[in-house]
Amino acid sequence: MPKNNVAAVRWYRLAAAQGNARAQYNLGDKYKNGEGVPQDNAAAVRWYRLAAAQGNVRAQGSLGLMYATGAGVPQNYQRAYMWFSLEVARQSAADRDIAVINRDRASEYLTPEQLSHAQVQATRCFNSNFTDCGEPD
Repeated sequence: MPKNNVAAVRWYRLAAAQGNARAQYNLGDKYKNGEGVPQDNAAAVRWYRLAAAQGNVRAQGSLGLMYATGAGVPQNYQRAYMWFSLEVARQSAADRDIAVINRDRASEYLTPEQLSHAQVQATRCFNSNFTDCGEPD
């Protein structure tokens, strides 16, 4: 069966609206890549945030990348470091290496004080079960 991104977006949107974190992440990817919808990084960030707040590890990493590159949000290496740290903490061993590399690259742009703040925020976010991550609604 041929790939139909427009239909996929329709189904993802239905599931995402019901709170399905995997659908929210997939919908974020569709917006990020312009598959089945016009490319829209801000929309991708909105969907990634919803999924990340439910503990979706891939969404957490994708949100980190959006902050690191300034795609859909102002570039912010502290936020990137925080989301990458959460991804590292919850990622499977097979996929952890890339998450560690991304986190460590983000840290290179931070002062020691900024790094400390990002680590505290990551801990707060993790300990609050992703309800206190400092993300806008």
